[in-house]
Amino acid sequence: SDETLPAETVAPAIVETIAAKGVVVKVTGETWVEVKDNNHLYLSKVLKEGDTYTVPENGRGMILSVGRPSAAEVYIDGKLTTVATPAKKTNIALDKFLNANH
Repeated sequence: SDETLPAETVAPAIVETIAAKGVVVKVTGETWVEVKDNNHLYLSKVLKEGDTYTVPENGRGMILSVGRPSAAEVYIDGKLTTVATPAKKTNIALDKFLNANH
Protein backbone atom coordinates (compact mmCIF):
# COMPACT_ATOMS: atom_id res chain seq x y z
CA SER A 1 0.00 0.00 0.00
CA ASP A 2 1.09 3.60 -0.64
CA GLU A 3 -0.11 5.05 2.64
CA THR A 4 3.32 6.15 3.82
CA LEU A 5 4.68 9.08 1.85
CA PRO A 6 8.31 8.97 0.76
CA ALA A 7 10.56 11.50 2.51
CA GLU A 8 11.15 13.57 -0.61
CA THR A 9 7.50 14.66 -0.73
CA VAL A 10 8.04 16.51 2.57
CA ALA A 11 11.29 18.29 1.69
CA PRO A 12 10.03 20.87 -0.87
CA ALA A 13 7.66 22.48 1.64
CA ILE A 14 10.54 23.00 4.06
CA VAL A 15 12.75 24.53 1.38
CA GLU A 16 10.02 26.95 0.28
CA THR A 17 9.86 28.58 3.71
CA ILE A 18 13.34 30.04 3.17
CA ALA A 19 13.16 32.83 0.60
CA ALA A 20 15.82 32.92 -2.10
CA LYS A 21 16.11 36.68 -1.65
CA GLY A 22 16.33 38.85 1.40
CA VAL A 23 16.69 37.94 5.06
CA VAL A 24 14.72 35.20 6.79
CA VAL A 25 15.02 34.35 10.47
CA LYS A 26 14.14 30.73 11.21
CA VAL A 27 13.64 29.97 14.89
CA THR A 28 14.91 26.61 16.14
CA GLY A 29 14.10 27.23 19.80
CA GLU A 30 12.11 29.84 21.69
CA THR A 31 13.83 33.21 21.50
CA TRP A 32 13.09 36.93 21.39
CA VAL A 33 13.61 38.52 17.99
CA GLU A 34 13.54 42.20 17.10
CA VAL A 35 13.74 43.78 13.65
CA LYS A 36 13.76 47.53 13.17
CA ASP A 37 15.21 50.40 11.20
CA ASN A 38 15.60 54.06 12.08
CA ASN A 39 11.90 54.74 11.50
CA HIS A 40 9.95 51.59 12.34
CA LEU A 41 9.85 48.66 14.72
CA TYR A 42 8.76 45.71 12.57
CA LEU A 43 8.97 42.89 15.08
CA SER A 44 9.74 42.59 18.77
CA LYS A 45 8.44 39.40 20.32
CA VAL A 46 9.26 35.92 21.46
CA LEU A 47 9.08 33.46 18.59
CA LYS A 48 8.59 29.74 19.05
CA GLU A 49 10.46 26.83 17.50
CA GLY A 50 9.46 26.44 13.87
CA ASP A 51 8.49 30.09 13.38
CA THR A 52 10.02 32.02 10.50
CA TYR A 53 10.12 35.77 9.97
CA THR A 54 10.97 37.43 6.67
CA VAL A 55 12.60 40.82 7.14
CA PRO A 56 10.82 43.47 5.02
CA GLU A 57 12.77 44.07 1.82
CA ASN A 58 11.65 47.65 1.51
CA GLY A 59 14.82 49.20 2.63
CA ARG A 60 18.25 49.51 3.98
CA GLY A 61 19.31 50.03 7.54
CA MET A 62 17.55 46.99 8.97
CA ILE A 63 18.73 46.10 12.47
CA LEU A 64 18.35 42.60 13.93
CA SER A 65 18.49 41.61 17.58
CA VAL A 66 18.00 38.12 19.01
CA GLY A 67 17.85 36.87 22.56
CA ARG A 68 19.48 33.51 21.93
CA PRO A 69 21.66 33.35 18.79
CA SER A 70 21.78 29.55 19.05
CA ALA A 71 17.99 29.46 18.60
CA ALA A 72 17.81 31.64 15.49
CA GLU A 73 19.11 30.69 12.06
CA VAL A 74 19.48 33.66 9.74
CA TYR A 75 19.25 33.02 6.01
CA ILE A 76 20.53 35.68 3.62
CA ASP A 77 19.34 35.14 0.05
CA GLY A 78 18.59 31.52 0.92
CA LYS A 79 22.00 30.82 2.48
CA LEU A 80 22.45 30.12 6.19
CA THR A 81 24.69 32.92 7.46
CA THR A 82 26.23 33.48 10.87
CA VAL A 83 24.83 36.91 11.61
CA ALA A 84 24.10 36.70 15.33
CA THR A 85 26.72 35.34 17.71
CA PRO A 86 26.91 35.19 21.50
CA ALA A 87 29.35 38.12 21.35
CA LYS A 88 27.14 40.17 18.99
CA LYS A 89 23.45 39.41 19.25
CA THR A 90 21.75 42.80 19.36
CA ASN A 91 21.71 45.81 17.01
CA ILE A 92 23.19 43.84 14.12
CA ALA A 93 23.17 45.84 10.89
CA LEU A 94 21.97 43.57 8.10
CA ASP A 95 23.11 45.75 5.19
CA LYS A 96 26.67 44.44 5.14
CA PHE A 97 25.42 40.86 4.89
CA LEU A 98 22.97 41.71 2.12
CA ASN A 99 25.52 43.73 0.18
CA ALA A 100 28.06 40.92 0.41
CA ASN A 101 25.72 38.62 -1.53
CA HIS A 102 24.82 41.00 -4.35
